[in-house]
Amino acid sequence: MQIKKIKIKNFRQFGPDESSLNLRHGLTVLVGENDAGKSTIVDALRYAMGTTDMRWNRVLPSDVFEKDLSKEIHIQICFDSLTEDESSLLLEYLTYEKDETVVYLNWTCHFNLKFTPARPIVEVTSGRIGDGPAFVAEARELFRVTYLKPLRDAYMDMQAGRGSRLSQVVKQVPNLDQGDSEYSTGNDVSNLSLTGIFDLTNYLLENFQPLVSANTQMNDILTRTMLLNGENIQTKLEVADTSVSESQKIISLLEKIGLNVDHAQKDVYGIPGLGTSNIMSMACELLLQKQERNASQFTIIEEPEAHIHPQRQMKLIRSLESSANSSAHQIIVTSHSPMLASVVHLEDLVIVKSGKFYPMDASSTKLSPDDYGYLERFLDVTKSNLFFANGVLIVEGSGEELLLPTIARLLGLSFSDYGVSIVNVMSRGLIHFANIFKRCDGTRMGVPIACVTDRDIEPNVAPNILGQDLSSDSRQWHIESEFESDISLQEILRRRVESINENDVRAFVANNWTLEYDLVLSGWNNEKFKRALIQALYMASGVKLNTLNQWEKEFDESENSEYRATLFYKHVKKHKAEFANYLADELTKLIDDDAQSYQDFVPTYLVEAIKYVTGGAIDAE
Repeated sequence: MQIKKIKIKNFRQFGPDESSLNLRHGLTVLVGENDAGKSTIVDALRYAMGTTDMRWNRVLPSDVFEKDLSKEIHIQICFDSLTEDESSLLLEYLTYEKDETVVYLNWTCHFNLKFTPARPIVEVTSGRIGDGPAFVAEARELFRVTYLKPLRDAYMDMQAGRGSRLSQVVKQVPNLDQGDSEYSTGNDVSNLSLTGIFDLTNYLLENFQPLVSANTQMNDILTRTMLLNGENIQTKLEVADTSVSESQKIISLLEKIGLNVDHAQKDVYGIPGLGTSNIMSMACELLLQKQERNASQFTIIEEPEAHIHPQRQMKLIRSLESSANSSAHQIIVTSHSPMLASVVHLEDLVIVKSGKFYPMDASSTKLSPDDYGYLERFLDVTKSNLFFANGVLIVEGSGEELLLPTIARLLGLSFSDYGVSIVNVMSRGLIHFANIFKRCDGTRMGVPIACVTDRDIEPNVAPNILGQDLSSDSRQWHIESEFESDISLQEILRRRVESINENDVRAFVANNWTLEYDLVLSGWNNEKFKRALIQALYMASGVKLNTLNQWEKEFDESENSEYRATLFYKHVKKHKAEFANYLADELTKLIDDDAQSYQDFVPTYLVEAIKYVTGGAIDAE
């Protein structure tokens, strides 16, 4: 049995317009910024399905959308892939649809306003519209979910104590009841079952000589000093709870067991750290899934990455995927970790944004099979921060990646203030990453995506300055004069933009050629910007000062701005990343100046892209 779909209405940030999320079988990872709705989805599942720790979930007025107690919370969960045994156990609750048999669990809650304070009234029914019979307690047990809360005290969960989580897990280990259930003098203790060990423990306590001697002395005191002549009362020290059921005997022993690291095998001193305790507790939950035939088939883990370093996070998510794929076990994870987001299969991700769901599976996005293959190879931890951003700049090189955050600060639009991520796709991956945010149903995610790209058409003066062979049949570049007219060139650029633009995704193409060329073309007339460009070129190229002076003379004597910008590009093209790094340092020195004074000296396509991802009103339709 697997969760196919969950619908939520009037629950916290999910309002009267019903929100629906289809879940994939196996592993689903919910990612998104804080307060996006991830925990609300988790709590909706917990409230409706119940948890294996039998914790009671109290419904509060704050759980109702806008705290309007006249509204009714409605959570519906649809289960499919039922086994024959599950279908027979849930026979009266089945719904027969055209191509499958499913079970609908409808959890509703309204507040009775006749009481002060108002009292929550919960009902759980079956049926597609909630008109089926109410679930009996035995049936509801099949739906219980194992829940690991965020920032839990995993170490204490693994320690001995009444009702410990470890005892609940270990109780499912097979063969605990195999062997002799009672101890007799002379028995081989290795043949005892766990109940037999309980009996042996009692026998040893009752026959422990110091205790027997104490009991004899107590009887002597009682007979000599406290009882009347002729009264015959004898005491006997006994172990408590010897008459309880076999199951209770087993639990009482298991609650004495704790889980810790083996200090003989690893140099860990004292209590294991929070991260190690966390993965130990998750290992126990996975053990439970393997050991218990009737274990919960559903596990929810909030923020499994807590206190775990990146390499362990990678191994962890692979383990969860393996556990989910090798059985009917369904695992739902919430995470803020770019590391986990970069490792998990993209189709298993669901972006949660402002109370809305955006699954990344093939039926929901415009990603092609090639896109999925490319992204799973190149979506590293740096790029995967785009899943958590309020705006995303997709760039094609290290120059833009290094320089644009500083230019944004120069314009008074710091990316860190606006929650903007910059993703470098290394020249050829732009469209793959852009397609992540294009939805099949045309919905907008509300995240502005700016695709910043070079124009890739050289000015007419470039081949002569750069020493390029115009007659070569193998060349991959073009110059402006090769197009019949400026109209045809603009049409090519328009088509290029249209191939990228869709929903929140916008293309911002360089005004003239490349980043470095356009920076010189736009910024040369501002003396401070000009000095920053020249100083960055000097530092990046590593030339001697007299060579730099010669270059400056050539720049000043250039016949026009296009010639100068191309000449500058010639000197910097082998040092683009270094140039961007040094230019960022130089421009940082200008940040305290009036931001408006530099806006006219930054290429307009960069200004527009930065304004777009920081909430500006740029319309690139």
